[in-house]
Amino acid sequence: DNTSQRLLLSFEGNVANWDYNVGASYNQNKVVQTILDGYVNDQTISQGIANGVINPFGPQSEAGRALLASSRVDGDYATAVGRVKSIDGRVSREIGDWFGAGPTGLALGGEYRKEDFHQDFAQFAETVQSLGVDPNGAVRGNRSVSAEYAEVNVPVLESLELSAAVRHDKYSDFGSTTNPKYSFRFQPFKELVVRGAYSEGFRAPSLYELYNPTYTSYTVANYNDPRLCPGGTPANGGIGNRDCAQQFRRQSGGNGSLSPETARNVTFGFVFQPIERLSAGLDFWWITIANQIAEFPESSVFDDPDAYGDRLIRKADGSIDHIVTGLANLGKTKTNGVDVSFDYRFPSTAIGDFGIGLQGTYVNEYKYQQELKGDYIDKLGDFRGGEFSTAGAVAH
Repeated sequence: DNTSQRLLLSFEGNVANWDYNVGASYNQNKVVQTILDGYVNDQTISQGIANGVINPFGPQSEAGRALLASSRVDGDYATAVGRVKSIDGRVSREIGDWFGAGPTGLALGGEYRKEDFHQDFAQFAETVQSLGVDPNGAVRGNRSVSAEYAEVNVPVLESLELSAAVRHDKYSDFGSTTNPKYSFRFQPFKELVVRGAYSEGFRAPSLYELYNPTYTSYTVANYNDPRLCPGGTPANGGIGNRDCAQQFRRQSGGNGSLSPETARNVTFGFVFQPIERLSAGLDFWWITIANQIAEFPESSVFDDPDAYGDRLIRKADGSIDHIVTGLANLGKTKTNGVDVSFDYRFPSTAIGDFGIGLQGTYVNEYKYQQELKGDYIDKLGDFRGGEFSTAGAVAH
C-alpha cells in the first residue's frame, strides 16, 4: 500500500510593482509491504521435511497438514516513510526596455527544504527467505537543501529573445553546485519559430537511493559461472545444473557511497506553421550525463569477472553464492535524438472541435560507461541484455 499526503499553502500578489509567490509545503509518502497469503516459515517447513512429518511428494498425514497450517506467515513486514518539508518564494518584474524591442523581465527566487527517510522491517521477515530482506537492516537518513536562482529574459529585436538563468544549490551531505541555462527564441517571420538552449544539471542521490536496505533476489537472465562453467561447459569441478545457465542469487539495494549526477543538455529546433490550423515541429537534443546512478548491470559481472571479481561472492566449495549489483555510479551516458510533433485542427463543426496530433521521439544514439573513463557500451535498441531461454522462439 502506497499512501501519499501533500499539504500546500501559497500566497501571491503584487508589492511595489513586484509580482510575488510564496509557499510552504509538506509531503509524505508511506509504503507498507504486506504478506497476504501463500508464505510459510522456511525453517519450520525444512525441519518438517527433514524429520518426515511433511511429505513433499504425496498426500500429507494429519500431522503434516497441521504443521503446514501452523507455519503460515502473514502481516506487514516492511514500512518505509519519506518526508519533505519546504518553503519557497519567487518575485518577478519588468526592469525596462533595454533595446527598444520590448520589456526585459527579471525573476528571483529561492527555497529551503528538509528531507528524511526511514525504513523498518518486522522481525518475522527473517523466517521467509524468499522476501530477500534483513529484518535487522532498518535504515534512516536525512538532509537539508537550500537554493537560490535568478532568470532574465531580454528582447533584443522584435524577432529575437535571449534568456539566461543560474541556480545555486547547497546540500548538507553533498556540498554546493551552481548550474546555468541559456536559451534563445527567434521568429524571422510569422510562420516560423527557431529555438534552442544550453543547460547544465545536477542531481544528488535521493535518500532512498542512498539508504534503501540490501535485499536478495535472483538474476533476471540465465548465466554461466565464468570459473566453473566457462562457455557453458562444466569444468574445474563444475556441476551443470548448479553452475551452467542458472539464475543466481543477486544482492541489491542502496549505496551510501554514491556521487551526484551532473548533466549537460543542448537543444535546437523549430516550429513551422504554414497555415493557421497546421503546425509541425522538430527539436534535436544532445544529453550527456556523468556519474549516472543506476543498477549495476548483472550481465557485466559475468562478462568481465576479472574486473568485477569483488561482485562475485563464492561459497566455501567455490560455487557462486550470490552476485552483488545494487545502485552505482556508472560513468557517463551519452544520447541524442530528435522530438517530432505534428498537429492539425479541423474546422469547427456543429458537434464540436476535432484535430489530429503526433508526438514522437527518434533516439539516434544511446551509450554508457559502466565505470569512470571506461569503454562505452552501445545499448541503442537493447532493452534487456543478458541471455534468455527462447524455448522455440527466435531472440530479437
